[in-house]
Amino acid sequence: MNETPGKMIRYVLNLDAILHSKPATSLSAFLIQRRHLASKATGYKDPFMILTTLLVFAANLEIIAALAFSI
Repeated sequence: MNETPGKMIRYVLNLDAILHSKPATSLSAFLIQRRHLASKATGYKDPFMILTTLLVFAANLEIIAALAFSI
C-alpha cells in the first residue's frame, strides 16, 4: 500500500455509501470470493488489523478441522 504524504483515509458516514452485494450462489463462487478478500490482507500495516485477520483465519480453520474430525 502506497502512502502519499498529506493524504488520509477517511470513513464515509452516509448510508448511501454502503455497497450491497449478493451472496455467492455456489461453493466455488464462495471460495473465489474468500480468496479475493484474503488476498488484500497482504497490504495491511495496522497490527490490530493483522491480528484480526489472523484470528478470523484461525477460527475458520478450526471450523474446517472440527468438521473433518467429526466424520
